[in-house]
Amino acid sequence: MWLQGPFVTFMERYAVVEEPCFDPLEQVVVSRWAFYRRRGRDLEYMGEAVFVLCVYALRELVELAGEAGWRLLAAYHDPVRGSLYRPGASGFNLVLEAVEDG
Repeated sequence: MWLQGPFVTFMERYAVVEEPCFDPLEQVVVSRWAFYRRRGRDLEYMGEAVFVLCVYALRELVELAGEAGWRLLAAYHDPVRGSLYRPGASGFNLVLEAVEDG
């Protein structure tokens, strides 16, 4: 497994330490988030959560949508601004439409 991080995010009264681990064989990211309350320069442990995310290629999502009766209209990085998805450079939001039965 490939590990990147940890990543620390500081908020006004809290801190979150994220430790993601990517398993390319299973195509999942297992991520552990530890939550801390900030007390001056100290951190007080509050708890943690572990979750698993499946990682899909755009092609796989289009195939799954097609199997469910949908087709891809567009892939956007930011659908509000209309900026298109750039492979390897941005996340994506898919615009799909239902395929009518003919």
